[in-house]
Amino acid sequence: MSINTERYNNLKTILVDASTLRKNNIQKSCIDDILTDIVFDINAKLKTAKSIGEHYIITELPLVFPIPNTCPKDAQRIVWSALISLLKSKNYNVFINHNKNYCKLKITWLTKIDESLIQAQLQVLRDCQSNF
Repeated sequence: MSINTERYNNLKTILVDASTLRKNNIQKSCIDDILTDIVFDINAKLKTAKSIGEHYIITELPLVFPIPNTCPKDAQRIVWSALISLLKSKNYNVFINHNKNYCKLKITWLTKIDESLIQAQLQVLRDCQSNF
């Protein structure tokens, strides 16, 4: 069976190109805006936590993102993964806890060595208190 070349070429012009279905500039711009807002909020919380002697923050992230032509689950995946990747690129330790009602990030800046040192110091203090 042969294919009618003219008809086939007409079909090619009717069918939408897959590249036009991928993220467009409006989506990219929207994602950038969302990430910028979240990063500004996290940055302020990190500075506050550091100034009061904390070693971590726990922050809540939105569950729904208004990204045009993107389903909610895809929008979550895109935004959450981009944010976590950005934080990790800045040497933060990031932990995520999410379900259908919330999404929380725990962001720490101590290394494992720092954490071990703090735990050892606390143990020294506990040992001294128990003998008083």
